[in-house]
Amino acid sequence: MMKHLKFFLFALSALVCLNACNENAPEGGDDPKPGHIEWKFNAALGVLTVSGEGAMETYTKANRPEWEKHKDYILKVVIEDGVTSVGAYAFYDYKNLSEVVFPSTLTFIGKYAFYNTGVTEVDLSGTALKQVGSGMFQNCRQLKKVDLSGTALTEIMYADFAHCDALYEAILPSCLRLIEPSAFYKCKVLYKLHVEGSTKSIDLPSEQLTSIGDSAFQNCESLIGIRFPKSMEKVGAKAFMGCKALMQVDMSGSEIWQLGKQVFEGCVALETVTWKEDITTVPERVFSGCTKLETVENFTGVKIIEHAAFWNCSLLNLSLPASIEQIDMAAFCQCGFKEINLPAGLKTLGEGAFMNCYNSALKGLENCTQLTVIPKEAFSGVGKYVTGWTLEIPANITKIEYGAFNNCNGLNKVICRATTPPELGDIAFPSNRTSSSTVKLFVPAESVEAYQESSWRTFFYYYNIQSL
Repeated sequence: MMKHLKFFLFALSALVCLNACNENAPEGGDDPKPGHIEWKFNAALGVLTVSGEGAMETYTKANRPEWEKHKDYILKVVIEDGVTSVGAYAFYDYKNLSEVVFPSTLTFIGKYAFYNTGVTEVDLSGTALKQVGSGMFQNCRQLKKVDLSGTALTEIMYADFAHCDALYEAILPSCLRLIEPSAFYKCKVLYKLHVEGSTKSIDLPSEQLTSIGDSAFQNCESLIGIRFPKSMEKVGAKAFMGCKALMQVDMSGSEIWQLGKQVFEGCVALETVTWKEDITTVPERVFSGCTKLETVENFTGVKIIEHAAFWNCSLLNLSLPASIEQIDMAAFCQCGFKEINLPAGLKTLGEGAFMNCYNSALKGLENCTQLTVIPKEAFSGVGKYVTGWTLEIPANITKIEYGAFNNCNGLNKVICRATTPPELGDIAFPSNRTSSSTVKLFVPAESVEAYQESSWRTFFYYYNIQSL
């Protein structure tokens, strides 16, 4: 089914310019000291030419450059060789600016330098660029292509290309180590994200890239698959949230040890995930709303499933590994298990953990000897459409909270091995106390009378409470 896809890869073989990248890595984050810069404006052509030696000044929203008076008439900027930087806010909000020619001597672009301009293509491949500030091309809604190949750039900073609605291709330097938070946020048509020299649709450096920040690719709706490189260590919260076309994710070959919350939330086309075996915690809402997710491969060694990690993964049919110790609130709410088989080592269970898994019979609870409480609505609706299944409750359970097994209408037999009837919350079970009910409760022989006289008779007809 997946073979026809153009599979996106986060990988790259040997990096030929690795040493050069390291030698040219920027030092520090301060704007360079201003040099001797001149400018002239050709009003007839709408061309601003910047020349001189050294760095531009650093500007702010309040402290504007001298050419600001021509802002609305500047269509093109030519920065000549000798100029080493573009100052922060230098062309901030120049909406009519559509073209920029960069010098080979360029090493630095300041923050928000080209924010909200009309540039359609950015070619920095022939420059000596080492460092950039945050938001340098943010909100450039006409920008279609960015080429950073051949530069010594190691970091793409916060929101550098955020809200670039037309950006479909970004060629990255092989030196790249970090993609900062929101770097490509809401680049809705971005589908070619690759390294210089690569012909693949998506290809990040395998020997350098270690971190992708929070929301870095959030709502990039055209990305369709991910395989993280070996060097990858950290993926931030919401990094790929809302990537609606994303169909495959492969973490197995990476060194990821930190995975943020909601990384893949709302990836409604996601079908297959290859997990990294030694990631022991599935973060909060990491696959929440992935309604087409069917399988998670290599899902072994996991100990903790956090809040709503797989919420509303309605097609998910997952075998829970024996290593799981903790399942938090709504972790598997509305999932599509054919059968829920709880691991014997389960110590903690959250409210609504398996709520509304309508087509799933519950097994394995009888082996969970470390649980003492079945929390609120933990299994409400489980097996509603599965007829004739049996629930077995172990002797160690002392309390079954509100709605824990409510709406489990497919039940026809309940076995409770606790000699002292566990405390029951309201609507803990669907009511089966009529004389015509066929649902039977089996308890230890010495405890039959105790169950018949307890709150359990609220749910089970007196004569249907029988001895094991």
